[in-house]
Order: sequence, then C-alpha cells, then structure tokens
Amino acid sequence: SCGSTLVQQGEKVAWRCMAKWSCPAQQIERVAHFVSRKALNIAGLGIGQLQILFDHHCISGLSDLYRLTTAQIAPLPRMGQRSAEKLVAAIAQSKTPSLGRFIYALGIDEVGEVVAGKLAGAFLSIKALSEADIDALVAVEEVWPILAENIIAFFQDPQVLACLADLEAQGVQPKAPETVQHDTSHRFYQKQVVLTGSFSGMSRTEAKAQL
Repeated sequence: SCGSTLVQQGEKVAWRCMAKWSCPAQQIERVAHFVSRKALNIAGLGIGQLQILFDHHCISGLSDLYRLTTAQIAPLPRMGQRSAEKLVAAIAQSKTPSLGRFIYALGIDEVGEVVAGKLAGAFLSIKALSEADIDALVAVEEVWPILAENIIAFFQDPQVLACLADLEAQGVQPKAPETVQHDTSHRFYQKQVVLTGSFSGMSRTEAKAQL
C-alpha cells in the first residue's frame, strides 16, 4: 500500500513490507494493536476511528495518541463532543499500564501476552529490557534464541527508541510488577491452573489476572 519493495522473509517465505515505521497501513495496525483489549485497552478506538484519525492527520504513530485533544477530535466524522471527551479521558487513563501489557502492546515479533509477562517479571523496566543481551533474554522462561534476537533487533531500531522516548515524554509510565516472595508450602506453588467453561461476574482475562 505504501509502494515499498516487498521482501521474502521467514520460514514461511512470507512477502513483507519492510517499511515498518513509515508505511501508513502498518502504522494503523500497530496503533490498533497498541490500544487493543489485551494491550492498553483504550475504549472507543476501533480500526474505523483510527482510520479517521489517520486520514485527518491527527495521528501518525503511537505517541501521537497522547497529544490528542477534544477540540481536535470532536469535529471529525462519527465523533462528536461527548465521544471526544470520553476518548481523551480513556487515553489519559492508559498512561500507567502494567509493564507486561505495555511490552505486549509494542508489537514485538512473536512476543505474545505470556512472553511479555515473563519479560516484565524478569527485567522490571523497559530500559532494562531494551539493554538486555541474548544471554539474559534466553535465561527467561519461554524465550528461545530466535525470539531473543527479535527483541534485540526491535530495541536497536532508532525509530523504536525515538517512539519510546516520546511516549515517556507524554507521561506514559508502565508499572513494574511487584516482586513476589514465593511460599513454597502454598497449594498453588509451581502449579498450573486451567480455566474452562464460562464465568459470571468476570471475564476470562479478569479471572486469569486474579489467579
């Protein structure tokens, strides 16, 4: 969609656009992932709303979300004053996500929710994660060498570092997980819990978080 030359990459020999941070189509999808329910969970920002914000040059990347104002958003199609106020408030509330959610939201190749949580627990800050070498990364459970290389390459990208610095400047401060002293006598120590069926009063995601 951006006119870049496609490159064959990976075991599945997929054709990829390598203009990760300048391709408009990829930027919209990157922001859509960033605000999704399992990432920063910003209500009112579906792909349709994001397309409108991009089309009207209100945003061009992740950190632009935190510069949006009600005055900018309200006149746009499908928005309005009340929707704009609610959206700006929801964006402001997303400034202190858990570190695990923030790592997942960044969209690092092959880093899903579980691995993002493991990385958050191991490094406790984005700065420490961004500076980790391959030995430190593969020491984390469920991080294999190729995944470690993906993480290192991600944080070596100058555009990623610029984006992270801008997010920090906009007041985005991920919360490090609390360190836990494990009670080896506890009935759940080193146990896995499997959730099945449906729940009343909470979502599956909320149940997993409580567990």
